[in-house]
Amino acid sequence: KMFIYKGRKTRVTAVRDISDRKKAELALKESEEFFKAITENISDVIVIIDQKGDYKYRSASSTKVMGYAVNEPFGKNVFDFIVPEDKENLKQQFQFSFYHQGEIIPISFRAYHKDGSIRYLEGTGTNLIQNPSIQGIVVNYRDVSERRKAELALKESEEKLRESNKTKDKFFSIIAHDLRSPFNSLLGLSEVLDDNFDHYSTEDQKKIAGAIHKSLRDTYKLLENLLLWSRSQRGVIPFYPDKIKLYSLTSEVCRLLKSMAKNKSITTVNQIPEDLYVEADWEMLSTIMRNLLSNAIKFTPKGGKITIKAENSNPDYVKVSVHDTGVGIPKEKIKSIFTLGEDTSTKGTENEPGSGLGLILCKEFVKKHGGDIWVESQPQKGSSFYFTLPNKPNNKM
Repeated sequence: KMFIYKGRKTRVTAVRDISDRKKAELALKESEEFFKAITENISDVIVIIDQKGDYKYRSASSTKVMGYAVNEPFGKNVFDFIVPEDKENLKQQFQFSFYHQGEIIPISFRAYHKDGSIRYLEGTGTNLIQNPSIQGIVVNYRDVSERRKAELALKESEEKLRESNKTKDKFFSIIAHDLRSPFNSLLGLSEVLDDNFDHYSTEDQKKIAGAIHKSLRDTYKLLENLLLWSRSQRGVIPFYPDKIKLYSLTSEVCRLLKSMAKNKSITTVNQIPEDLYVEADWEMLSTIMRNLLSNAIKFTPKGGKITIKAENSNPDYVKVSVHDTGVGIPKEKIKSIFTLGEDTSTKGTENEPGSGLGLILCKEFVKKHGGDIWVESQPQKGSSFYFTLPNKPNNKM
């Protein structure tokens, strides 16, 4: 600055010490570079959001986890990428953090990656809105998708092991009880007939022979289901779907079970339209219908009625149903009626035996066709079993 001093122009230069400020600026720059180096090279993601969930900052590591570059349009709000089912839970977690300033809150959620896949994420959130340097919620999270997949695989493996144990237990139960009982009966009846054949009248002989025949028929049915079930567990049953006229197959099954129904004076009505076709494996579908129909006969008292229907109002599948006027199924048993390993075996109205395998086979064979099976029932009012099959109209097959 120029001014006059004793008649002469004089220049004065003012100097002040800014060493401290320079040191502070340098320290700040070093701190920023240090923070940037850390956040850009860690595998965890760090984001800062405001109370609405809008982004204020996200680390470069988010590119590795979510697929979006830091300078790429990513969306304004963190909830834009959260799987819908997890949004409410995450909002509650953030809400909790509002009342716990500075406290580290564990969080977990699923989010959509840039490629459309779903990633499992977990980490922590800390409410630092009151901190003037941050003024937001700091969220630190990592991708745990691989670990989650491993956990799900382990859980699935455990479930398969439990199912395998149920299968083994059921197998031994059938051999120990359901097969032993009829053979004991057969041995007893045949022994009585052998020891006293000449002493019995023709009528008595016929009665014992009839009892032996009935026991053999029931045992054969049990063995047939047991062998089918065993083969299905090993995956060796061939599956050959073909065009099948449903009315004809059902009529054949009704014919095979005619004597069983006749013995209880049960009327069987086949109301399936004669022009209705499905694509199914004949042997498997026959087994499904045979088990459902014999079950209906078993649990329907004398003089009852069984009606078999089918409809194709849905363009994707045919719904088949077997209705009976039987004793019905208790509500607590419906949940486990198709479940292997549960004690679902129940004697019929005439003390007919059973192993519970029939419905298990029905479920497995219906599933093989890509359909569903379920039951609706009321005690003392009857039961209605339903299952679906692929719908294949006649003019398209």
